[in-house]
Amino acid sequence: LPIWQRIGVRPAAVLGYSLGEYAAATVAGVFDPADAMRLVIQRARLVAQAPRGAMLTVAAPASRLAGMLGTALDLAADNGPLASVAAGPETDIARLETQLAQQGIACRRVPTTQAMHSRRMLSVRDRLIDLIGSTRRQPPVVPMVSNLTGETLSAQQAMDPEYWGDHMCAT
Repeated sequence: LPIWQRIGVRPAAVLGYSLGEYAAATVAGVFDPADAMRLVIQRARLVAQAPRGAMLTVAAPASRLAGMLGTALDLAADNGPLASVAAGPETDIARLETQLAQQGIACRRVPTTQAMHSRRMLSVRDRLIDLIGSTRRQPPVVPMVSNLTGETLSAQQAMDPEYWGDHMCAT
């Protein structure tokens, strides 16, 4: 147990951002810590096998960014009124970067070689689903907020391997 749990601190709810949702699920009781570590390592190996790509943080709402993505890019994250992330092929991210600069919209590359939370992860999604499906899961004992919906996950969602596949490939 983390030290804060050993001294009696109990969270009212948990959430984690992107890969951090695995840590949140572990604290919530969905995954055993050793299983979660194995999942994170195996997930990283799968991600490395997906087509390379790029990510770009953008100081604009998701609604504005969505209209600029074209057919090759995806909205990877909707982080708030002035914080969105685009993901996709490097050349298309470079095009978007130029377009944003011309419009005076601040943006910054995410230091990664993969386009997380995008369709570029679809090629490894089924293998992640199989991996999660073969891992022991339990209903959360602490409420857990979903990265996909911003709402509290149901026990069924938290334990559903498809949820974790969607988590890797969707906004």
